[in-house]
Amino acid sequence: YFGRGTCYDAVDNPVAALADYDTALRFQSAYAELWYARAEALVKLGIYQEAIQSYETALNLDPQNAACWYDYATVLVTTRRYAEASEALHRAKALNPQWADPYYALVKVYLLCGNVGAACDALQSAIALDPLRKDAFEAELLALLPEQSIVHRRSSDQP
Repeated sequence: YFGRGTCYDAVDNPVAALADYDTALRFQSAYAELWYARAEALVKLGIYQEAIQSYETALNLDPQNAACWYDYATVLVTTRRYAEASEALHRAKALNPQWADPYYALVKVYLLCGNVGAACDALQSAIALDPLRKDAFEAELLALLPEQSIVHRRSSDQP
């Protein structure tokens, strides 16, 4: 059932994937990857609280999965649980310190919480790890900043 659920996920059918994941869990409830896949299907369906529970089960079974910590944090941000998201992102970057995604995500979390200094530090780390994403990510960040910060930033970019 897990394999079939994965196939349904691949063709963007999270409802069918979720049904197969739930069936598979009846046979093997201690399989972290299954809980992780279930959480991802729930996110696609917008069922965030249940997705969070599935991520937590997956992480209890396999706390070394950096990608799961990262995806868990993403849903926590969506549900405005920023402190928990920050903790999850720190776990992800501790498990895989050369992976830029948790650093980039921390920038957003820090900005959403008003911690500009920490956001700048995280951004410097992210750019050092993956400089090719800088421009695309900067455009995303501008949407998060208050209008006066954007105006100030644009005027300070002028030579």
